[in-house]
Amino acid sequence: MLREAIELQQRAVSQLADKLETKDDITFRAPTGSGKTYMMADLMNRVLEKDSDVVCIMFVACILTLCIRLERPLYLDKLYR
Repeated sequence: MLREAIELQQRAVSQLADKLETKDDITFRAPTGSGKTYMMADLMNRVLEKDSDVVCIMFVACILTLCIRLERPLYLDKLYR
């Protein structure tokens, strides 16, 4: 099972790297626990190894539960004042 997961991650990273050949930006979504952070780190390493002229790589991770947790007290405070 672990080997299959690693192979799946490596295929996903290869596909993302191929997409970056024709696009400047991409969006990548995967289920919780699928190794998104690992895959993005692998992708960034591949990009940097291939092109030493790269100036900036941005990886943004949005965590919905964190956003809800941060906004809910403000929302409830406004609602009940």
